[in-house]
Amino acid sequence: MFAVFAVFVWLGPPWLDASRLKALTPVQRETAIDALRGRMLQLGAGVAAVTALVYTARNFNLSRESHVTDRYTKAIGQLGSDALDVRLGAIYALERIMIDSPRDHPTIVEVLAAFIGEHSRLSRTRQAELEAAEETGLITSETDVRAAATVLGRRPRGREERGDLILSGAYLAGATLAGVNLIGAVLADANLTRAYLAGATLARTALPNANLTRAYLAGATLAGAYLSGANLTRANLTRANLTRANLAFVNLTRADLTSADLTSVTLAGADLTSADLTGANLTSADLSVANLTRANLTGTNLTGAHLAGVELPPSALDNPTLPERFRPSPPLND
Repeated sequence: MFAVFAVFVWLGPPWLDASRLKALTPVQRETAIDALRGRMLQLGAGVAAVTALVYTARNFNLSRESHVTDRYTKAIGQLGSDALDVRLGAIYALERIMIDSPRDHPTIVEVLAAFIGEHSRLSRTRQAELEAAEETGLITSETDVRAAATVLGRRPRGREERGDLILSGAYLAGATLAGVNLIGAVLADANLTRAYLAGATLARTALPNANLTRAYLAGATLAGAYLSGANLTRANLTRANLTRANLAFVNLTRADLTSADLTSVTLAGADLTSADLTGANLTSADLSVANLTRANLTGTNLTGAHLAGVELPPSALDNPTLPERFRPSPPLND
């Protein structure tokens, strides 16, 4: 290739510009040919430099992809280790790869979700032990399972994934997942007892029949979430955003919903016994046949709320937003 280019540089100029060169004197002709050869050499050097850069970049990308593949293969192998520290290292290595390689992002999300699902399948004996111990709050989910959930909750957003994040049946009791982002995730039948989810983003998340007993969800976003049949006994939902969420037949006994936004929420058949709804916004909420025994509705906004079949507690009877038909009749004058 170089020899061909050299011959072309030497013989090409006289041939390329022959008509103009004939009009020049021999000295002028040699000067013009030398100048043209110089420009051709400069052009050739530029083309060679660009080619070298392209070749280098191609080799770099191939080397990088090979390195990522090696890292991924090693991390996958370490996930099956019997040593906790090795499994944790693998989880965080996969997170690093997920950040560095958008192409591998969907696969790593599925791998970590499968890891959580597999390690959440406890034996009946172990499950019974955990359920008994939960009464004392001594047992939490496994460290590596919590780590994998944390990594998934902070994964880069806006990337293409293969469907919803499926974490059904995940055992995440006691997990610290503050600020976690699980928009649209499926957590059906998941155990999040005593989980710390302050400020978490769970919009449009599916949590049917999930156990969220004593979960801390202060300031969390659950707009449009589906929690039908979930257990939220004693859960802390202060200032949480539950706009348009479905909480039909949810157990909210003694739950703290102070200043929560429950606009257009579905609470039909929900158990709100002794729940604290002080200052909550229940505008256009559906509370049909809900149990509000001893619930605190002081300062609650009940504008447009559906209250069919509901026996209201005394704290709601003087509420100015309560529909007129639910207010007690004034005493008759003697």
